[in-house]
Amino acid sequence: MRINVTGAALATLLVFSTGLKASAQDTLLKEARYEVNLTVGIVPCALVSSKEFPDRGNGGFRELYSFYEPYFVCDMSPEVSLDANVLLKKWLKVGGKMGYSTVWGDRIDPKTDRTLYRKEFSDITISGQVRFTFYEKLPFRAYAGVAAGATYRHGDDHGERISRLLPAYEVVPIGYQIAYRSTYAIIECAFGSMVLGGRFGIGYRF
Repeated sequence: MRINVTGAALATLLVFSTGLKASAQDTLLKEARYEVNLTVGIVPCALVSSKEFPDRGNGGFRELYSFYEPYFVCDMSPEVSLDANVLLKKWLKVGGKMGYSTVWGDRIDPKTDRTLYRKEFSDITISGQVRFTFYEKLPFRAYAGVAAGATYRHGDDHGERISRLLPAYEVVPIGYQIAYRSTYAIIECAFGSMVLGGRFGIGYRF
């Protein structure tokens, strides 16, 4: 009888511990969430004009010397980024981002208004990021974040090769995810060396 009681107690303890372990693993699996995002933003020429296009014309209004010397005209260009995040807490996620954009500017002769040549380069940015969710009531999530990394710039400047490694940063003061099950739309405001203004996209959480 004593053996049966001891055996029953051990069996109960074994079943309980196995169930507790399975429950803990299941909880960890539920909390270990990931997300992948694809977004498109805008890179205004003003972000790069001071170094790459120092004598840029601004909407048709130029410095006095530009009426006598050639000047650059450039515009906005799209930026595409792909990022992946790990949700460490309900309010905290960390991850990495890779972005790509192409910027170009035409060198204009003010005497003839003809294009002398085009300066064009591409930026490839890799950065780490941290994001904080401060409001969540499905289907809406609101967050803020920061990112920092490096940008490799390469291209052509009238036959001269452009090849530079630059610091990169980004601040997202406010962003929204509008979810439908595991898929969600992304709307965020961002500024920094990578993008300036709005960014839109789609994401998937799993």
